[in-house]
Amino acid sequence: MGAAAQAVGAYQADGAFVMRAWAAANSETLVRYISAYVEGRRWALDPANRAEAIQLLADRLKLSPEVAAQSYAVAVDSADSIAKDARFDMEGFKNVLKLRAEIEGQWGGTPPAPEKYLDLSYYDKALAGL
Repeated sequence: MGAAAQAVGAYQADGAFVMRAWAAANSETLVRYISAYVEGRRWALDPANRAEAIQLLADRLKLSPEVAAQSYAVAVDSADSIAKDARFDMEGFKNVLKLRAEIEGQWGGTPPAPEKYLDLSYYDKALAGL
């Protein structure tokens, strides 16, 4: 069927979300979480870990080794691969908001500014510490 991004354009498909008040009250925990997430993503994308990553996919998701290898290849090798360092795709997020406005009718059909929903300062702190 193909990648969604081929059909709809840039798309921020994954992410983690917290309320701003929680982030402010737990900033050290949040930065550590993001750091660990980025380190995990770096590990998964490192070609030296390919065999072990595929085995983890097979074991944890109960996939055949062939399907796990194909899934890994799509995740790391294609134009729509997993974002390096879990980098946020602003254009992809703008498109998510646009699609929700168009398809679901949210916000009266007009997407809001993406900055309303995000604060990348915790991500920036986490990346700076790695």
